[in-house]
Amino acid sequence: MLVPSHSSRYSSLFSKAAASVLAVAERQSLETLGREEKTALRTLNQLKAKFEEMETRRNKLNEDATSQGERKNGVWSTCTSCAFVPFSDPVLARGEALILTGGLNTRQARV
Repeated sequence: MLVPSHSSRYSSLFSKAAASVLAVAERQSLETLGREEKTALRTLNQLKAKFEEMETRRNKLNEDATSQGERKNGVWSTCTSCAFVPFSDPVLARGEALILTGGLNTRQARV
């Protein structure tokens, strides 16, 4: 009966130990990458949500600016000779109006 030599036995054990250490290192690397990927995805989703919110806000502000410009142009083009120019300003809406006199704008309460 042949008995394996001690050197081949130690070589076999060393190879198994090295393979085990390598497998553990690879598993730990994969776990680390998985955690980093989850963190990156959370950050990306937060940034996407913030970007969408800012896009919505920018679009709303652009629409507001456009509609205000259109209203302003519409009022001045149709009422250049009007004595009273109505505004949607809360202070002016309570009975005040802008009276155009001699190119100067003055606020005067309605009677």
